[in-house]
Amino acid sequence: MKPYFSELQYAYSCTRELEDILLSCGVPYFPSLVEEASVGFDVRVDTIVAPVFLQYKVADYLQRRNSKHWDLFNVNHYRFPIYPADKSPQHNLLKSLSVSQPFVFYCSSCFFEYSDYRLLHEDRRIMSQSTFINLRELPYNSGSYWHHIVYNPTRTTAFWCSNPVEINLYKNWEQVLYYIRNQSDDLIKHRIQDAPNREHNNDRYQDQLSLEPELGKYSLDSYIIRIHQLLINALEEQKIIYKPKVSNNNTREVLQEISGLLESYFSTTLIFLKVNH
Repeated sequence: MKPYFSELQYAYSCTRELEDILLSCGVPYFPSLVEEASVGFDVRVDTIVAPVFLQYKVADYLQRRNSKHWDLFNVNHYRFPIYPADKSPQHNLLKSLSVSQPFVFYCSSCFFEYSDYRLLHEDRRIMSQSTFINLRELPYNSGSYWHHIVYNPTRTTAFWCSNPVEINLYKNWEQVLYYIRNQSDDLIKHRIQDAPNREHNNDRYQDQLSLEPELGKYSLDSYIIRIHQLLINALEEQKIIYKPKVSNNNTREVLQEISGLLESYFSTTLIFLKVNH
């Protein structure tokens, strides 16, 4: 069964919610139609560790027992197509991007009625009723072969078909955020180790540098102050003396200074992830 809403409607709702969730992300980057043909993604948003790239897909809803992949679930499920390589380079562009970028995802709907879309849109819950597939887990496609990704949102795995290959399924945006936070330690450590003019690694400092996946262990203010101090420590390890220009009592000013430090010395952009528990 085809969904009763368009991919454009779905993409708009998702991106609107993404701006609400990702604090200080600035303006999401949308490639033009011409650019998309050469990059593959629908939207890019920057984070403190690495950009997130999304390609939106509106899935069909399969209810019949004679549907092609029914035996994988034996219940109703969703499916979206991956176009053959000789018709569209989109999938292989995304797969190639995922080699150097850790957060490249297909984002697909888990509903099909327009009435559901309307309610979820009004409540800003589209992203909580969407699934995400990490391109790093998918193979390249080739030739004129059609492939599909099939999933049931109650399961923890999906399948790359025609010959089924089991892959992880992120069942909502909150699970994607958890994955990003779990990756943040290694990615930020690697970035600081590769910062220009770094003379040596410091084991004591590396032990300090831990951005907790469980943000709930800290108040937001103390978490921001902690990041601020870690960045100043990182500069000192590079023999760069930086005197803070703000008071820890003003969270907004501290955020602005963190943003400036990241852009000036680490060539990255600040973003905070807002998670509702």
